[in-house]
Amino acid sequence: MKPDLKLLISLTLLISIAPLAWATDWENPAVFDRNKTPPHATMMPYPDVAAALQNHRTESPFYKTLSGIWKFNWVRSPDQRPEGFQKDDFNVADWDDIPVPANWEMEGSGIPIYVNQPYAWTRHPEPPLVDHQWNPVGSYKRTFRVPREWKNRRVLIHFGAVKSAFYLWINGKQVGYSQGAKTPAEWDITEYLVPGENTV
Repeated sequence: MKPDLKLLISLTLLISIAPLAWATDWENPAVFDRNKTPPHATMMPYPDVAAALQNHRTESPFYKTLSGIWKFNWVRSPDQRPEGFQKDDFNVADWDDIPVPANWEMEGSGIPIYVNQPYAWTRHPEPPLVDHQWNPVGSYKRTFRVPREWKNRRVLIHFGAVKSAFYLWINGKQVGYSQGAKTPAEWDITEYLVPGENTV
């Protein structure tokens, strides 16, 4: 007796799509970002035409770098990450310090890996799934102040490159998500900011 071909096809489809029902953002091929500003040419506001013509972006009064020392926590897989660390009252005093920008493997966390093919990990899960035992997560946190001169101005935060997926919180509120190794990501954070000290 021959098996019912329709039943076999149905079972195969169910097995293939079942993981997507519980997939995380980084395992879901339909999700690449959340709430990001649309891609655009690099831009920087200046206070006047003369400053704009000189085009020294880091000297604009509307530019602020968040490069420097951040608090940092590294774990080998997402299930070990510090839950709730984005909240303002979460104590990160015992976390490591790390320079930003930096490669965390070169700063002593994880193992430096370079390959141009195939995957950079040893286990090969079925795409779009990723290894749940070795999928390192770095959690970063710092405070910053927005200059008073920025009052009533639109404020964007720009990440030049993050490998490979990340979430952004400002003052404990989730702003968005981005994935794509070494590609820029930017959000409008105006509504998330408060006077005085802010956390990212």
